[in-house]
Amino acid sequence: MPPTLKTLGLTVRYANYKDYDRMLSVLTPTEGRIDAIARGCRRPKSRLSAAAQPFAMGEFAFNVRGQRYALGQFELQESYYPLREDLTRLSYASYVTAMAGEAIQPHQRAVDEFALTLHALTFLAYSEMPPQDVAMIYTIQLMAMLGYRIETGRCVACGRPVQEGEAVGFDPRAGGVLCAACTVRAPQALAVDRGTLKMMEYIETIDPARMNVLRLSRRAREQLGAILRGFAAHRMDGARRLGRFIEKIEQVEDSLQTFMNNERNTPQGG
Repeated sequence: MPPTLKTLGLTVRYANYKDYDRMLSVLTPTEGRIDAIARGCRRPKSRLSAAAQPFAMGEFAFNVRGQRYALGQFELQESYYPLREDLTRLSYASYVTAMAGEAIQPHQRAVDEFALTLHALTFLAYSEMPPQDVAMIYTIQLMAMLGYRIETGRCVACGRPVQEGEAVGFDPRAGGVLCAACTVRAPQALAVDRGTLKMMEYIETIDPARMNVLRLSRRAREQLGAILRGFAAHRMDGARRLGRFIEKIEQVEDSLQTFMNNERNTPQGG
């Protein structure tokens, strides 16, 4: 009888395998990411079918043989079902779980990362918080937990402390702020306000359970989005692709909003 590992977990991705199976990637707090097979989960009456769905959170029991894991039992605790009723929130939730699956490695203790991911999905599914804000706050906090903190106090090029009120830029490759002199010499520098930098500092330290108290202005949202796409892309495989995915979501949202505005402003016949 193979040993059994029981743990709380979240399904962050899956791939169909053979006729009735799926390969699952499950984020756990103490074992990191577990890649396991769920045999027969695609059969109509399989007791493992709930575990083989995106965003399935609950108690997993894995049969372990060496480095191989097979899902034996699953008890569902949360499915974040409202995500399936809103395409935009579903897309951002997919971004969150893809980032988690990319960042967390097998056998990597991830208690804080696991809790952060659950909080992000909860706010996406059950709150009125703008989904792009959830995704940006999640990315900043996840990167900080992984050791990729954004430098906001000193110029990453010359090391000089940045002065209050100084016009600054941001270097996504170096992962931090540029003083006024170095910004002029850096073609890759992104525009950033001091208020946006202070918001980034605050986001890194806030309790994830309270992320909904943050209110991002449109300008801060635009600047943070540009910064994070560049910053994460230079530090995590797959982040550039995920950044483009978010850009496409935003483009579709803008197109829909323009269409709706035009419809409201078009005189009705009759």
